[in-house]
Amino acid sequence: LAHLVLDRDDREFVNVYRIKVSVHVVWSHLRYSRGHLLLLLLQFLLMRSEKNCSPRNAFLAGILTGTIFNLDFVIGGVFGISVFLFYSTQKLDFRLKLRCLSVYATGAIALLLIEAFMNYCIYASPLPLYLISHKPAIFSKNVFWYGFHVLFGFKGFFLFMPALLFFVCPLCSPRFRKNGAFLCFSVSLLATVVLYICGTSDFGGWCYGYR
Repeated sequence: LAHLVLDRDDREFVNVYRIKVSVHVVWSHLRYSRGHLLLLLLQFLLMRSEKNCSPRNAFLAGILTGTIFNLDFVIGGVFGISVFLFYSTQKLDFRLKLRCLSVYATGAIALLLIEAFMNYCIYASPLPLYLISHKPAIFSKNVFWYGFHVLFGFKGFFLFMPALLFFVCPLCSPRFRKNGAFLCFSVSLLATVVLYICGTSDFGGWCYGYR
């Protein structure tokens, strides 16, 4: 899948993504590593789709979002919708836009059906294993106080990884603000953060509800 997404013409990104692919193949037994790789490939694909929005790219994007949904239904659902909106807002001929949206939906639904069948064969349920054994933890809490803690306070996301605060820098650049792929990912990440803050709770210990 990575070889299909990567293109020799995009030389400024190819070497970086080859390193990413190699690293994540080695650690492919980790669910989060596979999800990280798929999101990176999806970002690359959307950036390329802005230059050349073709049905092939849309179909590959559908396959990626369908696979991500099986790894994490919140992120997969949010990005699945946002990528559909990304293709629907591209300035294309109506027939080409309709074809891109159709093949995108076909790719995503096909992967969902394949993964549901595989899950049923393995777990006797079409749902992924983590949805069978775990439920969203929604307890009585102060959402704003909890949101502060999971991001900046005690066991905060940016306390563990302060380097991620550099994501603010591109927001100040007009070049990125006009980039549809960047806006798509930014809105999707913000929506994911809000959903996880509202749907998780801190159980204590070394592990925390929001990651």
